[in-house]
Amino acid sequence: MALDLSGEVLVVSAPGADDAGPQSGAAYVFRHAGGAWIQEARLAAPQGDAWDRFGFDVAVSGSTIAIGAEGDDQAAPDAGAVHVFVHDGSAWTLQATLVSAAAGRDDRLGTALDLQGDQLAVAVPRRDVAGRTNAGVVEVYRRSGSVWSLDGVLSAT
Repeated sequence: MALDLSGEVLVVSAPGADDAGPQSGAAYVFRHAGGAWIQEARLAAPQGDAWDRFGFDVAVSGSTIAIGAEGDDQAAPDAGAVHVFVHDGSAWTLQATLVSAAAGRDDRLGTALDLQGDQLAVAVPRRDVAGRTNAGVVEVYRRSGSVWSLDGVLSAT
């Protein structure tokens, strides 16, 4: 389970939720209003499958939520993905699904996230780098309008 708080919005993950199969995952959004925390939404991956573990980590900044699905298979088996949701004033909607162009089997993109405004840092802990197995990288994405683009890849030397 992971959680993150920004202002009056709290996101709590449930990567073991079984709605779309074992450990397909979910995340719950709560908003503080009128002196109480009210569940505002239950989010799931748009094409969630068993073992995606949507909600492995979550990050919220203002009206944007990023949710990691470290077992997602869209780019490669267990390569991972990050789903970005935005609040339009009445509901949370999917803005983007981020998968790495350099995705490899078992990279696990989305195991850790940090979101600040229009910048999103995403851990890819099992990426092979320069001949080093599972050395890991951090991919940094930047949003322009409603489009998220890779802004840099960081790795230890």
